[in-house]
Amino acid sequence: MKRVVNTIVLAATLLFLVACGGPMVNIGLQSNQSLNPDRKGDPLPVVIRVYQLNDKGAFQSATFNQIWKNDESILGKTLLSRNELVLNPGSKDEVEVDRHADAKYLAIVAIFRNPIERKWRALEDITAGWVSKKLDLSESIEVSLVGNTLRITEN
Repeated sequence: MKRVVNTIVLAATLLFLVACGGPMVNIGLQSNQSLNPDRKGDPLPVVIRVYQLNDKGAFQSATFNQIWKNDESILGKTLLSRNELVLNPGSKDEVEVDRHADAKYLAIVAIFRNPIERKWRALEDITAGWVSKKLDLSESIEVSLVGNTLRITEN
């Protein structure tokens, strides 16, 4: 009987802990040694921005300079959350973002010194299926940065 009670208490505790935290988006970032080179070819750190969006239109039509200098006004009401970090050359980092209930897209931007057209950003659809939403499952995304290029890679 004591074993049954302990099992029930453990199950209730685990259920409570799972219910307290919503789904997360885990972002793994990895850069090579040639990240964001300067004029001499020396690697430099890069600022990474992670956005949760409810629509992708404003993000997809924005230029690098618009996102770099005025991201919040350009993205407007589509912007649900914004996180920023610095990634060093040849490093790995992980960012955990609380997934916004209305988020449909995760947008990632690298503020490169010399951005290459369309290679400075990536967009991932994070709309979960019915089962995933009911179970509050977290997402996991891997991002690779090489030179002046950002891309989402398969897990």
